[in-house]
Amino acid sequence: MTDNAVLVCNAAHSSIDTSGWNIQMRNGRPWIRGPLLFDPTQTWRPAGQNRAATPAEKPNWNT
Repeated sequence: MTDNAVLVCNAAHSSIDTSGWNIQMRNGRPWIRGPLLFDPTQTWRPAGQNRAATPAEKPNWNT
């Protein structure tokens, strides 16, 4: 039985370990955190939701 699989395209499959993307399974659902380039807040979001649909705090660039 496989209960921690996530469907990704072929390009993502071959680069997921080096691209900066992170995936976690939480209660049977994948959560994704994008690399700094795409998400400076490094916010975990449930898969299937657009990044723009999930509000995140703005980064504090002064620290």
